[in-house]
Amino acid sequence: PDKDAAQAAQRVVGATIVDGRFVYVRGLGDRYANAQLNGAPLPSPEPDRQAVPLDLFPSLVLESLTIAKTFTPDKPGDFAGGSVRIKTRDLPEEFLFKASLGVGFNTQATFHDRLSYRGSNTDWLGFDGGTRQLPDIPDYKLSRTTRKPDGEFITQDELTANGRKINSFMSAQERFTLPSHSASVVVGKTWKLGQEQKLGLVGSLNYSRSWEVIEDRIRRKFDFNDTEQRLDQLSDLREQSGKEKVRWGAFGTLTYQLSRNHKITLTG
Repeated sequence: PDKDAAQAAQRVVGATIVDGRFVYVRGLGDRYANAQLNGAPLPSPEPDRQAVPLDLFPSLVLESLTIAKTFTPDKPGDFAGGSVRIKTRDLPEEFLFKASLGVGFNTQATFHDRLSYRGSNTDWLGFDGGTRQLPDIPDYKLSRTTRKPDGEFITQDELTANGRKINSFMSAQERFTLPSHSASVVVGKTWKLGQEQKLGLVGSLNYSRSWEVIEDRIRRKFDFNDTEQRLDQLSDLREQSGKEKVRWGAFGTLTYQLSRNHKITLTG
C-alpha cells in the first residue's frame, strides 16, 4: 500500500521520516546516515543536506529496502547512525504500469491569497522561462564620466535605458492559492531476446507542486546596551510570507542479461 520508499521506511523500527522525505535513524539527523543504490553510494540532490529524499523512488520500482543500524565493514566509512540500502528491480517478471494523482489541502494557504511576485510563465514547471536571466547590457563600466571603448562619453539616455533593463520587479503581489497537487507514473517491462538473453526497462517520473503561507511571524531585533548591561529592542515587526515549491523526480534502469550469471545494468 505504500506509495514510495519514504512511506515504506516508516515500517522499520527505529526509523523516522522527516518532512515525508528524509529518514532519521534512532533520532539522529541526516548527517549521520548514508544511502546506497544497488550497492553504490547515493549522493544527495539537496544542496544543503546530506540525506537522500526517499520519495524519489516509487515503491513499484523497489525490490527491497534495508536500513542497517549497526556498522559492518561492508558499509561506507561515513556510516554513523544508519545506512539505507535500496535495491531496485531490473528485470520485471510482468508488465508494470501505475499512475497516480494526488491533491492536498492546507488550511492556511489553500483558497487564500498569498504573497507572490512577477515570475515566469513556466514557474509551475520549476524552470524559469527567461524572466530572471541577466539582461543584455554592455560589459564596460556605465558612468556619465566614463568613455566607451570607441572613445565617446556615455550619454544620459544610455544610462537610463540600461538602468531600466536591470531594474526588475521587486514588489510583492497577492495571488490566489490552488490546492497542492502531485502526479506520478511508473512503467516497466522485460523482453526476451533469446534462450537466456533478456532486456529489462523500468522508469518512473513524479511531479508535485505545493504552497505555504506564513502570517504574523514576529521578527525582533535587539542591541546590547553596554552602559546598563541589558538588551534594548530596536524593532518589532510582523512578517508575512508565501512560498511555492515545485519538485521533479525521475528514475530509470536499463538491464541487459547475457546469461543467468551475467548482466549489465545502467541506472539513472
